[in-house]
Parts: sequence; structure tokens; C-alpha cells
Amino acid sequence: MTPENIRNILVIKWGAVGDIVAATPALKALRQGFPAAHICVLGNELVRQITPPGSLIDSLILFDDKETTSKSALAHAKLVRQLREKKFDLAVNLRWNSERSGILGLLSGARYRVSCARGASSNLYNITVPHPGKDYHEIDRNLDIVRALGIAAEDKTPFVHRTPEERKMAEDFFQQHGLQKETTIGIHPGASGPNKAWMPERYLEVARRLVEKLQVKVLLTWGEGEKVLVDKISGKLGTNVIVSPETKTIGALAALIERCGLYLSNCTGPMNVAVAVETPTVAILGSTHPEEWAPLGKLHRTIASPMRLDVYTRDQQIEALEVISVDTVWTIVERRWCELSSAHSE
Repeated sequence: MTPENIRNILVIKWGAVGDIVAATPALKALRQGFPAAHICVLGNELVRQITPPGSLIDSLILFDDKETTSKSALAHAKLVRQLREKKFDLAVNLRWNSERSGILGLLSGARYRVSCARGASSNLYNITVPHPGKDYHEIDRNLDIVRALGIAAEDKTPFVHRTPEERKMAEDFFQQHGLQKETTIGIHPGASGPNKAWMPERYLEVARRLVEKLQVKVLLTWGEGEKVLVDKISGKLGTNVIVSPETKTIGALAALIERCGLYLSNCTGPMNVAVAVETPTVAILGSTHPEEWAPLGKLHRTIASPMRLDVYTRDQQIEALEVISVDTVWTIVERRWCELSSAHSE
């Protein structure tokens, strides 16, 4: 297999925000390794927002996993026919733990099929990567799959697309509220559920210290269903804590985070977005293993729970966050802000 022989590539990837963002270094590597090939992603709407056609990829086949699962065999047959009509040379399954995705790659008719596999699922591919098991970063899992194609994939920085309109919105919002990168720290207190989010009253205390001790402004970002949460925090801290506008796209959120000097977050989608736009990030990880999802790179800091289990119940997930104290988070955030401020003044 040579780049000249690969003209049409299928990449299989859908999931949550963090899943898609963590796959973008692999997409960048594919783009560099096969510059003349057409790269098509079978993915969900989040793929369109994070890496739309014309950025790292050329086209997108929208795939709603939940919707398709509930449909008839006829719907699945239609999808397979659509894939086969594209005449893919190579299928890259970045949903490495999904046998179903591997089967779609096989049924696409692609001559070459690559993924991380173990056991019977190895038969779905003719190029495989050993399964690394636990405690291996998601970005590296994806890059290993691409490296199996002979591509030297070293850049681990994720990617999130921002349109000129999204950048202009963020610029206007910062000007309207007198925010500047050198004096603004972003906080995202929400998560997919309370078992993944550090306690809101503790975020409130950290925000209070940021305003009073470091004389910075705090920008609270939020997602669907989180407006009440950020309003409770901002309502107790005065005008130096600002609630972001509603961001209807991942690019709009990325444009706001990009203008912050530092970002504090749970291990959630916005954390991955912050890493992608290269805003220094402090991530609070409870039951999430840092080896798998901590922000990569010297810019960032990770606060991992001292409570480490192989498997957590929901109550244990909450406990893993509860044992992370305000003082622990404050110490890391203050130290990182001072380091960044010193670097800016040099």
C-alpha cells in the first residue's frame, strides 16, 4: 500500500465532543500522509462542527447511532450500499472498541482495513494494532491506528474549527465586557452529570479567590442545561464574574475559550476543546484515569483524585471528586497563573 494507491479513505468515528476532538490528531496525520486522497468520515453532527468538510476532511456521511440502531435492517442495508458506492480503498476505524464499527468497515468493501483489535474482532481487519488495554491515552490510541499505515504521526495537538463569524462573536463579547486574555480565567463547572462534576460551591470559592487575590475576571462557560448552575456562581461574586453567551456550536465555544488566559474545567468536552485551541488548562479528574484523558502537553496541568479504583460505582465517582479539596485546586491554579503571568511579562 502506497499513498498513490489510496484515493478514497473512509474514517469511522462518532461519539461525544471529547471523543471527536481526541480523534483529530489522527485525522491531521491522515491528511498529511495521504495528501491527494479524499477523506470521508462516517460520523455524527459533532464531527461537522469540530472538523467540517473543507478542514481536515473532505466529506461527511451523517450517522446517528441511536437513530440507526432503532431502525430496520433496511436502513442498515441502505447505509452499507451508500458506503460501497463510494468505492473506498482504505477504512480506518477510530471507534477502536466497537465491533459494529469494524463490521461497517468490512462491509464498505475497502481493500485495506485498519484498527486496534483483539480476539475475534481482529478478523475484521487486515492491518491491526495491538490492543493496549487500560491506562493509555485516547489520542495515542487513535494515532497508533494511523501509524500502522506507515505514517509518522507525532503531532498530538487536537483541532477544533472556528469560523470567522464565531471568532468575531468572541471578540465582540470580550470587548463588550472589558475582558482581556492576560486578565481572564475561564471556568466550566458543568459536566455530563453530577458524578463527573466537581462541586459547584467549590468552584464558587475558587472563583472568589481568583477575583479577590489575583484581581482577574472570571468567564463562566456553560452548555445545555447548565445556565442555572453558572448563574448561581456568578450571582454571588459581582461584576468581575461574567457568564458567557449561549454557544450553539462547538466552534463558538472554542472561540471564547481561545481568548482566555487560563481555563479550569472538569474532565468534559470543553476541557478537550480548550486543549485544542491551546489555552493553558487545569483539569479536575475524579474517576477518570488521567493516563487516558488528561490534557496532553506542557501547557496544561491535571488534578487527579487520590482515590484510584479500577471500577467505580456512581457513589464512588462522586466521592472521588469530593476528596479533591478547594485548597488543592487553588494551589495549582494560582501557581499556573503566576507562571503564565511571569512568562507574559518577560
